[in-house]
Amino acid sequence: MLKIVMRILRLYSLFLFFACTFDYDEYSNRSDAAKKFPSIQILGIKYYNVVYNREQTALESLSFSYFNDYKVYKAENGRFLYHSLDNEISGKFNNLEGSYITKDLDMRDSVEFKIEDKNNYYLLNSNRILWKNKDKKLQSPPNELVLIRFNGSKIKGKGFSYFLKSNVFYFDSGVEGIMN
Repeated sequence: MLKIVMRILRLYSLFLFFACTFDYDEYSNRSDAAKKFPSIQILGIKYYNVVYNREQTALESLSFSYFNDYKVYKAENGRFLYHSLDNEISGKFNNLEGSYITKDLDMRDSVEFKIEDKNNYYLLNSNRILWKNKDKKLQSPPNELVLIRFNGSKIKGKGFSYFLKSNVFYFDSGVEGIMN
């Protein structure tokens, strides 16, 4: 009798397991129209890192969306903090779009940055800045105007690039301003 009860319980638990599994296939083959809508959307997100036993905001945003079909995420009206060994980059953005695969970022509409190292800090303002994760480089599109301020200097130009590893920045064209 006990063996029969045990078999029934096993059969029931197996049935319960298969009845409760989620069939993701019907959602993974979404139509092109459905792919335009996020797979995940979170309103009001705060993502933290712990650095030197202190909680630091890595990303804070009013809206965060992830598009699984394209491996792309978008955030709106936010701020961020990035640490490397020698530098700290913090900033604000209105629109951010990033690739989950390459970790590249595209920040648009009133972007502000503060780059700090051991000796200096730089303040950047632009309408669009790109982060190239492979090269650890910030850059603007060729015709995008970027204003940079540091040590009482104000420089603006187009085609801005900043290399995090070497702490060097340059402009391709249209450079003007006051250097102290």
